[in-house]
Parts: sequence; structure tokens; C-alpha cells
Amino acid sequence: MPRSPKQADVLRRKANDDAWVARKLMADPQSPLWAIGFHTQQAVEKLIKAVLCDQAATFPFCHDLEELLAVVAKNGLSLPPQPERLTALNTFAAAFRYDDLNTVQDADRAEMITDLMQLLQATEAWAA
Repeated sequence: MPRSPKQADVLRRKANDDAWVARKLMADPQSPLWAIGFHTQQAVEKLIKAVLCDQAATFPFCHDLEELLAVVAKNGLSLPPQPERLTALNTFAAAFRYDDLNTVQDADRAEMITDLMQLLQATEAWAA
């Protein structure tokens, strides 16, 4: 079922909220990486879904950024900058939130936030 532009606005607002939380956590070096990664992944997921809603594209109910970006490409939309770095955030998706994330301790916190901020800024032009 295609989504609506109104839903896209809601998703963008919620993505901005997740980005705000991620930035606040990032400011504290004691913040757990999984929490920063989770809110970053959530923001990216919501932004991708907002772009798809803007285009009235049908997409699955999922948290997999790679799967969602495949829907973006299938609908003839350009991919965001560095999609492979965004899909690396799948490790932090809601489906894996309760797993032990020791395997991602080397993730670059600053890189995650930089990618997210670039995506937030590029979202409007990205779907064009």
C-alpha cells in the first residue's frame, strides 16, 4: 500500500527526534555505542521511509536499511550519499537491539553522526 505525504512529514519529524537524541548521546563519551547506533539507525530508517512516502512508493514493514534502499533504487530514485555506510547501521536496528553488540565496539561514532547529518540535510533533494 502506498504511503502518504502526511506520513512522510511525521516520519521526518520523528527522524529529527532520533537524530537529536543521537547527537546528545554523542556529546557524552560515556554514552554506550549501541544507544548512539540505535537512534542513528532509526533516524536513517525513518528518512528513507519518508522519501518513499513522498513518492507514494510501496515498501515493506522492516528495519533493514539495505532492503529499504533496494526499494529506493527499484522506484528509480537516486541513492543517498554513501549508502554502504548507511547499511552498516543495520547492526543497530531494532530487530537486534537486545543482542550483545560487542562486535561493533570499533564503529566510528563521529562517522555515524556525520553520515546522519548529511542525510538529514540531503533528504529533500535526494528524492528529486
